[in-house]
Amino acid sequence: MDQTWLIRDLPFLTGTNRDLVKDWRRRGYFQPRDNRGNAIVGDGWQRFSFRDLLFLRVMTVLTEHDFPVSTATRIAERCMPWFGRLMKADASEGGVYALIRKSGGSDEHSFTFARGHDALCTELQKSLLTDAGLPVITFVDLAEILLDLLRRVEEINREQ
Repeated sequence: MDQTWLIRDLPFLTGTNRDLVKDWRRRGYFQPRDNRGNAIVGDGWQRFSFRDLLFLRVMTVLTEHDFPVSTATRIAERCMPWFGRLMKADASEGGVYALIRKSGGSDEHSFTFARGHDALCTELQKSLLTDAGLPVITFVDLAEILLDLLRRVEEINREQ
């Protein structure tokens, strides 16, 4: 998808407000990139690729769940190849989930990815069995993020 969007489209498409995106960019947490991951050099107007929209949506979901921006950035970056796989995949293969685990009183987060419901259950069991304390486990359905964003893009395109 070679289409790009303006900053005014971000609140509807990603749930992220413009000032927050500007702040994340200024602080180095977000760098606009094309769909191949190359930095976008603007012509005075900031344009955002589909990859940027996915990245910002993951960051927004995670920060809404009280993840530090630095952790959200790291996880969002690791999600990007999975979105590419999802766009090429057969829907019967199941969704892709990012599982983020925080143990006990630690501020450290570990994360992994699971393909399909069975793999998700296996990863959840492993997380529960390997932690002496009660871990906090958050999982993000990447397929749902992708499908929701595609619906929103389609809606904006119809309105233009």
